[in-house]
Amino acid sequence: MKRLNFFSKGFTLIEMLVVVGVVALVLPAVFSIVFSILRQQAKVYALQEIRRQGDFVLNSVRTTLKNYAVSVHSASPPDDTNQLCVAPGTSSSGQIYFKDRFNNYLSYSVDSENIIASSSSIPSSSINLTNNKVRVDPSEFSIKCERSRVSAPPIITVSYVLEYNSNSVRPEDNASFRYQTKIQLKSF
Repeated sequence: MKRLNFFSKGFTLIEMLVVVGVVALVLPAVFSIVFSILRQQAKVYALQEIRRQGDFVLNSVRTTLKNYAVSVHSASPPDDTNQLCVAPGTSSSGQIYFKDRFNNYLSYSVDSENIIASSSSIPSSSINLTNNKVRVDPSEFSIKCERSRVSAPPIITVSYVLEYNSNSVRPEDNASFRYQTKIQLKSF
């Protein structure tokens, strides 16, 4: 005679309810972890973009001024009457123009779209050094010159703050970084 087995190979209702309850408790924690990782990646991307463009601007300005600029001026075209930082102990800020050894001039400024641009007398045009992914506060952008002694060339201080160009109010979508460097002009 065959014996009837009342226990089947499926799950009972109680086992199913326990599994659904555990999944309901674990799933929000998993989503929370995934979304926090995505937010952190957004912050890392913003900082990487700021760092990439900020380093490019800093290196470009440093290389150009160090290798080509010979004098500092308050107006364009640069001449002997508007030369800055000639006497020791003097300093100047505002719109500054640099003259190279070929009597061409260049300057750096922030345009209406909050982009750092380089203007030169050679192509008579403006070249953007940053793009629209970052913005520069014009009040935070400054180029200053100072001269400590007659025998030393002027020292140029470049300072600016780059911000990630985001309209979001979430902290992970916003980032900023301050750049500052001092450049000693070569004496030709």
